Amino acid sequence: MTQRRVALGRILARQFVVAASLPLLLVVVLWSATALPDVVQRIERENEATASLMRGQVEAVLSVPQRALEMAAGLIATSAPGSELTRTVLQQALATTPAFASVYVANARGIVEDAAVTANGGINASDLLALDLSSRPYYADARERRALVWSDTFLSPLTGQVTAVLALPVGDRLLIADFSLTGLASELTPRGRAHDAIVIVLDGKGRVIVHPQQRLAAWQENLGYLPLVRAALQGDPGAGEIEVDGQRWLATVAKARTTGWYILVAQPRSELFAPLRRIGLIVGAAVILAFALAVGMALRLARNEVRRYRRLVKAATNFVDQRDQHLEVDLGSEEVHELWRRLRSLLDQLHNETQQASAARRDLLAVLDAATEVSIISTDVDGVIRLFNRGAEKMLGYSAGALVGKATAQTLHDAAELAARSDDLRRRCGRMVAGFDVLAAVAREAGYEVRNWTYIRHDGSRLLVSIAMTAVHDARGELTGFLAIAVDQTQQQRAAELEVSRERAEAASEAKSEFLSRVSHELRTPLNAMLGYAQLLTVGGSQSLSDLQRDRVVRIETAGWHLVRLIDDLLDLSSIESSRIQLKMEAVDVVSVIAEAARLVEPRAAVQGVSVRQLVEPDASRPTPAVLGDQTRLKQVFVNLLSNAVKYNTRRGRVEVAFTQPDDKHLCIRIA
Repeated sequence: MTQRRVALGRILARQFVVAASLPLLLVVVLWSATALPDVVQRIERENEATASLMRGQVEAVLSVPQRALEMAAGLIATSAPGSELTRTVLQQALATTPAFASVYVANARGIVEDAAVTANGGINASDLLALDLSSRPYYADARERRALVWSDTFLSPLTGQVTAVLALPVGDRLLIADFSLTGLASELTPRGRAHDAIVIVLDGKGRVIVHPQQRLAAWQENLGYLPLVRAALQGDPGAGEIEVDGQRWLATVAKARTTGWYILVAQPRSELFAPLRRIGLIVGAAVILAFALAVGMALRLARNEVRRYRRLVKAATNFVDQRDQHLEVDLGSEEVHELWRRLRSLLDQLHNETQQASAARRDLLAVLDAATEVSIISTDVDGVIRLFNRGAEKMLGYSAGALVGKATAQTLHDAAELAARSDDLRRRCGRMVAGFDVLAAVAREAGYEVRNWTYIRHDGSRLLVSIAMTAVHDARGELTGFLAIAVDQTQQQRAAELEVSRERAEAASEAKSEFLSRVSHELRTPLNAMLGYAQLLTVGGSQSLSDLQRDRVVRIETAGWHLVRLIDDLLDLSSIESSRIQLKMEAVDVVSVIAEAARLVEPRAAVQGVSVRQLVEPDASRPTPAVLGDQTRLKQVFVNLLSNAVKYNTRRGRVEVAFTQPDDKHLCIRIA
């Protein structure tokens, strides 16, 4: 993988920018470490003071109805139930306390005896009379504690609205006031510096009693899901950060000392940290300006240094290209000038070594290209082809330019053969072997390997080769690549196949000769007997046989001698195959040969009801000439033709032999 190079100007610019930015960064860090914590602490102190102020305000507001109810209780304690004084006291308490929606008195059994309600409360005082409150939680709690009790919120069955009550025992009676949550919310609006704060009053279960959005109280919204509220309900009120409706707030939760309710005071975090943001913007602008100046100076210094080194590079380039071997360059500093002097010395040495290496490489390539009958392929350690000689081009059909540096050696091999070799190496080595390592694994460990492989040539054809794979190491002994020398094995393989074929042919020839010898021996024995008896019948005298019988005996004898000659021909097959057969060439009368052949097939023709006729067209001016040939073998040809004509004929059919002579040199014989 080629490493990415970075320009000198960029490197110097980075270094100069970093050097210039470090003081600025140090200033910012020191300021952040000293000023920011102080600002944050100040904000937290202001928030705590605001929360304390709001909590005092809320508790003061909540103490007003408590004191009003206590005053009314003192007056009612001296009045009789149902008296005019009791009703007057209830009306006064209702009129002087806007937070009250109704005030009523219950007897010892929890039955409401006297009541007073506001005009817009939605109910009448008569609706409350005779109402049984004994099952209400606050009733039992107040009578048990014998002290003033603040209830949690609940849905009033009379008004259908969420409400809370304040209950105070008066002897064996109970004085009760229903709160107007809307009126209570109007009295808890933050004032002064806390105009951005919100105040939320929660009951003992975390349900909203008072909220800037008072509809949440009507819905009995429960804020117990907030971690800060949940901790307060569990007895650990405190301050922290909450998120409501996607906005962050710094909040404090405190428990009211008298009511048992919880007061949540929250201020927007964005407003509290606005001064800090303004300070940060000012400081940031100053830092950015200073940073821009530092970057400008750094870039200017970097450009000056880059110009100096570019002069050095230009001088080195001219020296390497031999355009100016004696150039003296003013590089501006003693160190760079010394660098240039040493560089020139190294360039001289490198130039000499390069010329020597080039000459050696040319000699090596000439030697390799001279081996046109041998494929020589050199690769790096990953199998990428680095050398592809002319022998490889001739053997595989590829050009060196198409493969060198672009393809790997395994692309020239048969994929199925590589897969089989990979499985074999995996079983031998106990690990997975894939890719180019399939070809080079053994050579990598042992130094070399000789093995037969199949090359896939450029035209898709396959070529069997013997490859000697050798690992190549440098002077330090490190592996630098592999050298694959391949020799075409096609001729050797073909020679081996031909040798096997020859051995098989010789074996078949010997078997055939033995077979023919056995067959000829078995056939000669009965033929000799047949010919002997035929001769005895012939020499027995004219009176012993009739003319027809004598004719038939002659035919038997003629056929017998024909078979003898055929057996002799079979024995001469070895001579025929070795092209040493000797034919007895002589003038042969074709008509007589065909007539003799016809007599040999007449018995079989008579059995099948087929007649054989010889249609000779005599020509007195041009008699049928004799032909040059071997009479025995020519007769054998006609016997075979006539036998086939009889064999494949129909019942009561006929076989006709006709002669024509198109010219003086040719004779045409037609068998139909």
